[in-house]
Amino acid sequence: MHNKTWPQQQKWTTTRLRKERREAIRNVEKKQISDTKKAEQQRRTWKPFAVGDLVKCRERKSNIAGGAGSGKLAPKWEGPYVITERRGSVYTIRREDKQKRVNASQLQRWFQDHHGCESRKAPKNTAVRRSERLRQQLVKRGDECGACYLY
Repeated sequence: MHNKTWPQQQKWTTTRLRKERREAIRNVEKKQISDTKKAEQQRRTWKPFAVGDLVKCRERKSNIAGGAGSGKLAPKWEGPYVITERRGSVYTIRREDKQKRVNASQLQRWFQDHHGCESRKAPKNTAVRRSERLRQQLVKRGDECGACYLY
């Protein structure tokens, strides 16, 4: 009735489980370190805005929800604002007769092309794309701003 090999098997299994557990812990620690490094590399570096810079401000949900509809299709950014004062990461911004204080996390730079038309994104120094070639053709034809027709 008594199996003599059972304690040996249990001892072998226990040591193997301990070894596997230690290896799993090492793997988890390696993964945590690599994830932390990756997150630090991907983190956006905060570049402070200067007084006088043009910025756009993230629209607050409470303002959007006050009107008709859910606000899902409402613009998420409002601008351009001019930065009038800076205190740490808090900026005072002004637009016409509107003035408010916002955190830097709620601001993005306002980009304009040479004609004063708003660009959707920051200019990139990449290879010329098809849309850029079309824009250049429109400008050569005598249109004021090729970007206005593509968006």
